Amino acid sequence: MGEKFLELINVSFKYWDGPLVLNQVSYAIPKGELVGLLGPNGAGKSTLLKLMLGKLQPSDGQVVYAGAEAQTLRKSGKIGYLSQEARNFNPQFPGTVGEVVRAQFVYFGQRNKLSVENSLAMVGLKHRIKDPIGKLSGGQQQRVLLARTLVTSPDLIVLDEPLTGIDTESQSIIWDVLLHLNQELNKTIIIVSHNITSVLDHATKILFVNQGDVILYDDAETAGQMLSASKGFGTGII
Repeated sequence: MGEKFLELINVSFKYWDGPLVLNQVSYAIPKGELVGLLGPNGAGKSTLLKLMLGKLQPSDGQVVYAGAEAQTLRKSGKIGYLSQEARNFNPQFPGTVGEVVRAQFVYFGQRNKLSVENSLAMVGLKHRIKDPIGKLSGGQQQRVLLARTLVTSPDLIVLDEPLTGIDTESQSIIWDVLLHLNQELNKTIIIVSHNITSVLDHATKILFVNQGDVILYDDAETAGQMLSASKGFGTGII
């Protein structure tokens, strides 16, 4: 196993006085892994994501990112996050593709025109940089949002259902981008997706969340076999 990149140490979490959503979770993700996060609806995937991102604080335990608190690293732009809600913007928004990507710099105090162009080139949309975002298809808009996530060159890239509701071509392009980032640039990626087959085909490790517990499988093939044998695919995971 490589160096620990993201580690949860005895993490438990509950909302106010409610029941535990996650119970004594511990695992370490080495640098340069492409991790698929799977589990039934309501199992705690979104909560686990927010804890890893530093958006929530554990009730007990600690989340450590490259030796520092996740909340600190998120503010530096070293964690890139593409949420499910990101795509729910007004299609009549008057900004251009380039302006949407550059908006990421507002949060992190950076300005780099070349990064905007490179990020759009990575998702195959540099030629649309001056076009209104509303003129693009849903799949193209999602690729622009991915480019915005990547423009600060994050070390950890977290994607929540980036493939839902978009065309097959855009899904393929997004996977190609993620594989390039992971295999060529050694970026650590965590992706949540209901397309289990696609995740198992591409991920190097699998996190499975269910009923407050989290299991880290060291390879996707083993995860597929174990989840299939335990009927993990029959519990609302898809």
